[in-house]
Amino acid sequence: RPSFVAIPTDLLHSIEPRTYISAINFAYNNSFDPSAAREDLGFRYTHTIADGAREIYAWLEANGKLESAESVPNDNRIIATWERLSVAMREELTT
Repeated sequence: RPSFVAIPTDLLHSIEPRTYISAINFAYNNSFDPSAAREDLGFRYTHTIADGAREIYAWLEANGKLESAESVPNDNRIIATWERLSVAMREELTT
């Protein structure tokens, strides 16, 4: 099961340029209010976010679009460095 690591997007993008889509996507609020579409067009959700995420994952897996950890070794290095420096920062600022 994967663990999630929260690294500030601007920092991540500055050290790993291939994360540009995250820098663009998460630079702004991505919450949308569907009330106008619901009222004007009769829009109704047909999928939950969880179902959509499962469908996207299944498609990516079926089409060979998932990267293995071995194919992007710098990711593990970035995570290890972030975790090490986060511990050091926490220790320094809480003592």
